[in-house]
Parts: sequence; C-alpha cells; structure tokens
Amino acid sequence: MPSPAGKLAKILVAEPGEALQLLEAQWALLCARLARRHEPLGQLVSESVQEQPIDPCWQIPAMRLSTAVDRVSRFGCFRPTCLEQAMALQRMLERRGIGPGVIRVGVQMQEGSFIAHAWLQLGDRVLGDQPGRVKRFHQLTDVKAVRL
Repeated sequence: MPSPAGKLAKILVAEPGEALQLLEAQWALLCARLARRHEPLGQLVSESVQEQPIDPCWQIPAMRLSTAVDRVSRFGCFRPTCLEQAMALQRMLERRGIGPGVIRVGVQMQEGSFIAHAWLQLGDRVLGDQPGRVKRFHQLTDVKAVRL
C-alpha cells in the first residue's frame, strides 16, 4: 500500500495549473460524500433536466475535470463511491457553466449479485468512466444531485 507521501506524489505529478483542479476535485468529492451520508433518502437527487448537446469548446475542459476527479478518487484522501464521483464531477462542471451533465444509474447481475453503478454523461460522452463498462449496465434513470 502506498504511503501518504507516495499518494501525494502521484497526485502532484501534474501539468502546471492542474493542482487547483485537483484540490477542487478533492473538495467536490468531500462535499458529495457528506451530502450522500447526511441527506435523507430520496432528497439527494431529483429528476434530471432534459439532456442538451454540449458545446464542442467545452469538451477539453470537461475531460480535464474528469481526469482530476479520477486522479483524486484513486490517490486522494479517501475512496469515493461511483455516485460520489458523478456528483462531484457534475458540481465542478456546473460551476463552470458546462452542462447539464446527467447522472446515469444502471444495474446488472454479476455472479448472482445485484450491482448498481452511477456515472456522469455530458451530451453523448461518458465522463469519469469507460463507455464500454457502462454499456454493461441496464440504465434505470437519469438524476441530478441537489443541494451540493
């Protein structure tokens, strides 16, 4: 298991200017975790707004934010759930006026167990996850995190 210093080194090996995005991603993940743990069941999400096409000029910044959330999820202070990651990324995108990102929730049976998964989709692009992975899930609904 990597030491805290080793984890920090992996996070900080970044291009100039990424450090602030990584700090913002850690904060957004913490806010998502606190919201998930403290909001009453059913009060955390609402039905999503109608999906809209993304302006092509936002694709690169959206991918950079997705990378920041992924990196902090793997090497940051804690290991967030897939829902927390999707909520954090949605929050970061909305703060920049990018979106609306839609949190997708899907399920599948795996080795006799019922598995649920959440991811964020922006336009026709899956962010924060692999498109091939999310295709294995049967999509239930689109949701939007509230009060983050």
